[in-house]
Amino acid sequence: MSKQCVQCMLVLTSVEEERAKLFEGSSDVDKPRMRTPQEILTKYKFGGDAAAAAAHAKDKLMQRQEKLERISQQTAELQNGAENFASLAQELAKTMENKKWLEAIIQQR
Repeated sequence: MSKQCVQCMLVLTSVEEERAKLFEGSSDVDKPRMRTPQEILTKYKFGGDAAAAAAHAKDKLMQRQEKLERISQQTAELQNGAENFASLAQELAKTMENKKWLEAIIQQR
């Protein structure tokens, strides 16, 4: 072997030894763990694009706002319906009370 080849091999061996010392005890593979769907989407969907992630978050907020508005409107409609029902029930109770009173008078005659 030539002198240059021997020097190259020594340099490579030295670099490999330093690399082995540097990465001693470490592993390329993280321990597996359960990830949430949101973590997976965040990691792979946007690929580090902060603008896309921000746009996605804004879109999700808008969807949530629309959903909350629909729920609020449905709640108001249900509340109005309940109030109308209570009013009708009170009127019916008064009518039945008056009817009983009238029937009692008629039966006495």
